[in-house]
Amino acid sequence: MGIRYYYKNGKTGFQTSGGCHLTKAYWDEAWLLDDTDRALVRDGEGYALLRIRSGQLIRLDCDRAAPYGDTLLRIRRNGRYGLMDFEGRTIIPPRYDLLTNHFSQFNIISRRGRYGLLNRQGGWAQPLRYDVILPVNQRGNDRLACIRRHKVVFL
Repeated sequence: MGIRYYYKNGKTGFQTSGGCHLTKAYWDEAWLLDDTDRALVRDGEGYALLRIRSGQLIRLDCDRAAPYGDTLLRIRRNGRYGLMDFEGRTIIPPRYDLLTNHFSQFNIISRRGRYGLLNRQGGWAQPLRYDVILPVNQRGNDRLACIRRHKVVFL
């Protein structure tokens, strides 16, 4: 039986597809994370991971959080970006200046003026060694132009 959103007085809650309420309509923002019972929620205290059926709440130490692919969360803490999994474990610490949200099969990440690439699972595809990485649409194909010392590599 699937889980769905419901809304009451400007707040979001969760219910079964049959209309049985699983939580109160308490959340300012909410995102179902997968087909089980997990959600990313935000209230006046900040962001948290919620196990809907058990009511278990894991508070996140971040200024902003959003779903990132199928298994991760993109977080921002003090203006720096990182990644967490759906259990609240840090995958990439929040110390990067830039972390794009899925361009093609890679994500651009930057720290101190150096650019690299992450795959969709949060693993390093290219280390922080490029001067700049630019998305390029070449004849309908999304590619990345990775520039280092005036040399370009297309991925």
